[in-house]
Amino acid sequence: MNDRTLLELAARAAGMQINEQRQAERDSIVDPAKASLWIVDGCTAWNPLIESHHAFILAVQLRLDITFYNGFQEVAADPSNGDGMNPCQEVFTENPYAATRRAIVRAAAEIGKSMGGGE
Repeated sequence: MNDRTLLELAARAAGMQINEQRQAERDSIVDPAKASLWIVDGCTAWNPLIESHHAFILAVQLRLDITFYNGFQEVAADPSNGDGMNPCQEVFTENPYAATRRAIVRAAAEIGKSMGGGE
């Protein structure tokens, strides 16, 4: 799943709608694979893959459990409601913050995917 799809599914999980017109304008000048999302009645550059505060809000909204393993070398995020979803794990490379944000977005995307549509 590419980053754009992850973001769209995560937004769906959080109940956010993309402003399709504004997003199309942005996508025409910025590579859609790298573009942040323009949210209706919200952020004009939503991207929890690169913005820690967006990832934190997403984790809280979705009540994700964040767990660190292997001496803080790996992070996992999964819903705290015990729905049986597998945790989304990321191994730290040089940036534990980026790994944590990605784990949060991947878990949110799985929730969004379970809501129907998407990849």
